[in-house]
Amino acid sequence: MLRIIASALPYIFALLASVACAEGNATGLISAGWFDREGADSGYLFSDYTVAFGSARWRAALGVFGVVGRLHETYAEVLYDRGGQQISVGFPRPAYDRFAGSALTRIMPRLSLESVGVSGSRATYGTMVQSDYLPYGAVVAGAGYALSLHGVPDYGTTILGAGLSRGYGRFRYALAAEAVDQDGAVDWNGKAQLAFDAVQAELAVAAFHGAANGQRDAIELSATGSATDRITLSAMLRQPDDGAATRAFGLQFDVDDKLAIETGVALIGSEETVLSAALTVRF
Repeated sequence: MLRIIASALPYIFALLASVACAEGNATGLISAGWFDREGADSGYLFSDYTVAFGSARWRAALGVFGVVGRLHETYAEVLYDRGGQQISVGFPRPAYDRFAGSALTRIMPRLSLESVGVSGSRATYGTMVQSDYLPYGAVVAGAGYALSLHGVPDYGTTILGAGLSRGYGRFRYALAAEAVDQDGAVDWNGKAQLAFDAVQAELAVAAFHGAANGQRDAIELSATGSATDRITLSAMLRQPDDGAATRAFGLQFDVDDKLAIETGVALIGSEETVLSAALTVRF
């Protein structure tokens, strides 16, 4: 029964997001798309948003990251705004996931979920690959920083994460680290990203260390630029220290300021090709 309820949550949250969007209380995106990996194709509904209700100081928030099915995480929290600093308690989004995200999530979100352990929090990765993995905790966040603590009692896991982002002129960097205590044994996740604003394009390089998720280290290069007022082109190369590289290319056509048509193609190693197309609403 709990699994059925969990599977239905993204649909329920999508409905809440539609209502909240009309009231200006939702941030993020919902994407309905098609995904083909070596001839095995399927549709998907990808969500990455937060819906908040309440006053300026006290709010309740719900959120989703992922697709309907196993590969998603849901958030539910109570937020207190101290004026420039927010304190969240419940099942909040980890600090680690708020900084230095992978470009693959932007170009091909459905494919990115299959390697979420490379750049994602142990809390997010565990939820997507392990049964009854329910991380609860607290987050303190402000302008360009966040600190979080999560616990997963059923697995004897404690996750302490932190992230920081700063800009200097046309450069911006982001750092994040996460210590994961599993029954007394501590392992680490870490990542760093440097981005350069080239006016018509953004160039970025990132390094990911996902040892606490059992992942290989990886380097990622990415570029995003405007071809026209409505067309944005993106490219990404991710190279793990031992394994096949992933190259992804995306095209986004903005129908208006909220609705976009997105297409993508990815090459994994020298043999596997992945295709995707989606209609995305941002709010």
